[in-house]
Amino acid sequence: MASDNLIDGRAIADQIHEETRRQIEALSNQGTPPGLVFVRVGEDPASRVYVAMKEKTCARLGIQSTTHVLPEDTPEKNLLKLINELNASPTVHGILIQAPLPSQINEATIFDAVSPNKDVDGFHPINVGKLLIGDPTGFTPCTPAGVHELLIRSGVETSGAEVVVLGRGNIVGKPMTAILCQKTEHANATVTLCHSRTTNIVEHCRRADILIAAMGVAEFVKADMVKPGAVIIDVGASPAQRVAVDDILAGRAGGPWEVLGRFVERRLPTRTLPIDITDEAAVKRVAIEGVLESKIENIRGWDREQPVTLQNMFNQIHGSTQVLARGDAAYDDREIVVTNESTHALHSRFDWSVTPE
Repeated sequence: MASDNLIDGRAIADQIHEETRRQIEALSNQGTPPGLVFVRVGEDPASRVYVAMKEKTCARLGIQSTTHVLPEDTPEKNLLKLINELNASPTVHGILIQAPLPSQINEATIFDAVSPNKDVDGFHPINVGKLLIGDPTGFTPCTPAGVHELLIRSGVETSGAEVVVLGRGNIVGKPMTAILCQKTEHANATVTLCHSRTTNIVEHCRRADILIAAMGVAEFVKADMVKPGAVIIDVGASPAQRVAVDDILAGRAGGPWEVLGRFVERRLPTRTLPIDITDEAAVKRVAIEGVLESKIENIRGWDREQPVTLQNMFNQIHGSTQVLARGDAAYDDREIVVTNESTHALHSRFDWSVTPE
């Protein structure tokens, strides 16, 4: 797909964040600063990172956030006691229980215990029911709400459109269907919900003006299943996609990572974590909350405007043109700790692919 046909999710997210920041500032000036509480049970690595990223976003937007971290062996009754206390607190306006929870805790019981007025995940049965009947006073699950905002802010017309949602999960598929079929602005679509038992699923997809893939199956949607001009939203990464990325990083797919792998004595297991990438004109940042902070800045040439570059370079990973830079990096995943300050760096654009056998 040409770049001018892509929905710019990052730009839309920045826009929403700025609008949210102004709303929070207004509430704080009125004496009611929003308070959000995160509850994490155990030390699941991905959960630690997800919560840390949410804390960082809260700080940036002006939301007062607090995190309760409970031991892995916390009994369900102890977690329920904490939730009841948070439900009763006048300074807590939202409660987010970070999944997954340990095996001794029933997630459905916990999600039902959160007050529907503070259930920012939108998982409580009351909020699920409000979504279904079109009551806007409830909370909506964030992923389908985010997809809806992408469509709205990209100018995609939904009224009268044929929408096909692939996947009937409670977190994305079902609420997505409920959102788009409502008799309201930016909805009024004819929605078909397809799943593993749907017959003629290819024909359903070919009819879609808007196709939303939330099945968790890699490369399920093929080019011949999409009609010209259709809008496609792909929700999330499937286990198969994660395996494919792991194969690349481990060198099993060949290419430059295979060469680098020859110099690695012991490779640690791949972890799936959110990565925050900022690509500005002269400054590049890569961050994994709680694990990595990296920033490099171009070295400018004699005109103090354009960066210094190396041309016609041979490198297994970098492209033939490399930009000279300097920067800092700090990495700590509890097994490997690396810190570099004011060191040299290179960056470039590259294109690498492999044809599966």
